[in-house]
Amino acid sequence: MHRFKVDQQLTQLHAVERRLSEARKHLAEVQGAESPASVKRRSQSRQIDELSLQSFEIAGAEPAHDEFLSSNYGIEMSATGSVVIVRQASQMRRVSAIEREVARSARAHADRSTAKDAVGPGSATGTAGDEGPDEQACRERAKAREARHAVLVDAVRGVVVWTLCAMLHLGLVWMVAHFTVSLHLTANSSSLAWMLLGSLPVFSAERFLQRSAAGINLRGISGDGPLQCRGVPLPSLVPLPLLPGAPWFGPRIVRLAAGSTAGLSLAALARLSSPFAAALGGCAETVLLLVRAAYACIWICDWRLQQMWRKRK
Repeated sequence: MHRFKVDQQLTQLHAVERRLSEARKHLAEVQGAESPASVKRRSQSRQIDELSLQSFEIAGAEPAHDEFLSSNYGIEMSATGSVVIVRQASQMRRVSAIEREVARSARAHADRSTAKDAVGPGSATGTAGDEGPDEQACRERAKAREARHAVLVDAVRGVVVWTLCAMLHLGLVWMVAHFTVSLHLTANSSSLAWMLLGSLPVFSAERFLQRSAAGINLRGISGDGPLQCRGVPLPSLVPLPLLPGAPWFGPRIVRLAAGSTAGLSLAALARLSSPFAAALGGCAETVLLLVRAAYACIWICDWRLQQMWRKRK
């Protein structure tokens, strides 16, 4: 019985050794096609132990030639079978590792061959005409993504700029109120300041939105009507394009009337009530302008994204 088990295990070891030999041949063929640097690096990273059937031979494990087998011999054969089984498992693990290494090398070699075939000997630089449909589609998607990101950045910048300007206007309003009270200024002395703080933001809201909603444009002529260069050559003074949905703060006449009303209202509050009431009125005007400008920036951003999506279709 023990002799049959040992013969069966020896047969399995022969099969494992044959698989190991085939795997080594395959690995040698794959590594022969690689560059010398990669072969040297691979040999340094992994050392494959020499495996053979002779390494599993145990002295005294052969069956005796006599017909009598003692109990001690049965115990020795059982121990020998256990050792062979353990070493066989270790052998199988090493063979599996070698097979995985061979598979990785084969895949790497196949990828390099595919890349060389795709590039070709005469197209080392790579032109846009030689690109495949997948690469062109990826490039187009990347450009569209960058364009959408730029539109969103323009909207965020517009809201941030308007928020900073609103904070500046609030600071000026409360500064005028503070100096009016602390310096005991008369109503006639502070009326001009209140009128300017109330009227100028409304007058310049449309032009400032045109310079900040679709990107920060510090140069050029802004306006909501026919733009005239007034004798200045076009290269040095370029008209800014009108915003979608303009005018956002009403036509020019409406802005003039609203600005004049706001300035007179603040001056009247400072004269008839107190500088504190005028400051509260200036804060309300600033908040209304900021909300309207933020809504315009978001709406313009959405309109630009829809136009991009329609062009893509």
